[in-house]
Amino acid sequence: MENFVHENGILCFAAESNTIDRFAENMIKYNKMQCIAPFTYDSDKGTIYYDVKGLAVLENILKISRKAGEIVGIIDGICSAMKEARAYMLNDSHIIFDERFIFVNPENNHIVMLYAPLINSGDGDAAGLMKRIISYAQQDTEILQPVSVALDTEPLSLKLVESVISEMEGRDKIELHNDEPGIDELPASEPSNGTAYIIRKSTGEKIEITGTNFIVGKSPEYAKYVIRNNRAISRVHATFIIRNGTYYIADNDSKNGTFVNGQKIDFENMAELCDGDIIQLANEKFRFAVNK
Repeated sequence: MENFVHENGILCFAAESNTIDRFAENMIKYNKMQCIAPFTYDSDKGTIYYDVKGLAVLENILKISRKAGEIVGIIDGICSAMKEARAYMLNDSHIIFDERFIFVNPENNHIVMLYAPLINSGDGDAAGLMKRIISYAQQDTEILQPVSVALDTEPLSLKLVESVISEMEGRDKIELHNDEPGIDELPASEPSNGTAYIIRKSTGEKIEITGTNFIVGKSPEYAKYVIRNNRAISRVHATFIIRNGTYYIADNDSKNGTFVNGQKIDFENMAELCDGDIIQLANEKFRFAVNK
């Protein structure tokens, strides 16, 4: 972690382009996650930039006397970050399990973690991190014993840890104080201008785009709209994204490409969508429509 440099709320990490996992990079880039920090990669400079402005450093929070219930809440948040990574087909062992580089969002008390999108990395010790966090507890430490026992299970079972936590009483929110470093007000997201749909040409089906990130593909596990019985479609072919009321589409490194009005979307970019645009995922065509 000595490779990190902190500059005005941005963490910088040097990484050669041939070491970057492009799927992981784009999955995080085009999906607004609650528990995984956003980042950009500058291939010219060989640097990953993590935006952590307005977030509180977990290590600084832990140095203040903490109740056992708050410690449990932090561990629960780390479990949530690992589950979110898995939900987006990311290897949770690539999360950086170091309290110096874990953050808390003061708006909602969510734990926010950094993901290293690097090929052949991923030796993070989640259980070791959680045990260190338990050691910070100053009050009612006996209630943490069941969690400690669950963390000794090999391999680590998130399901077991969460089950133990769900049965416990006294879990508290993380209390942040205005004098703690790294706390600023975060900008609020703007609402959508209207409801958006895609209309599938082959079936006439009208599919509402729900949420801020709407994945289309052939995987029932990950896609919100599943295209079945079509080998040309990738598991998580493309993602519809809404930012500040504007809709975009991003290709998730699909095998047969994503096109808007006949123009192929570059894997590392996303295309803004307008009412009436024709979208093609491999050999499947859709019309994009917005009800304002």
